[in-house]
Amino acid sequence: MNKNKIFVALVGVIAIAFATHYFFVKNIEDKEREVASFGERNSAEQIKWEQNLARDLSAGKVKTQLGSQVSWQDVFVYEFLRGQYNVSVKQGQIDRITLQEQHQGFAIDVNQFMKDYGSKIKKFSKFEIKKVDSQQDIVELIDASGHDAGAFLFNRNDQGRVTEIVVQ
Repeated sequence: MNKNKIFVALVGVIAIAFATHYFFVKNIEDKEREVASFGERNSAEQIKWEQNLARDLSAGKVKTQLGSQVSWQDVFVYEFLRGQYNVSVKQGQIDRITLQEQHQGFAIDVNQFMKDYGSKIKKFSKFEIKKVDSQQDIVELIDASGHDAGAFLFNRNDQGRVTEIVVQ
């Protein structure tokens, strides 16, 4: 009796595996997906090539170069802002930079910020920094024709650390 149950269970598992491959994996392979393709995992040549490449890389036989260029946004968020601020984007443009709750922030040199990142965030020809008080600076933006091009508001806490930058 137990042998029959084991045999039926084994046949059931094989039938489910076949059905899964036939109805799902085969359909995915037919669509010629380039990323996350299930078909490559079943290829002996692909597996052998990956094993050879891994062996050569670990032995130092293959020189590798990874082509990557860091974007200004990554440098801005992770180097300049030290990863302590959230950047909000609206319609593809940065509109607000807010200090994360778990961080204390730091004092930002407004003039340096504007020179390095201001024109990348918003288009303008020149800017004027106006200190409202110890907790807020307004940077007025002027376009090439001398008209108003927007503003940056720098809000600070009592220690002079920037808590928020609003782009208008």
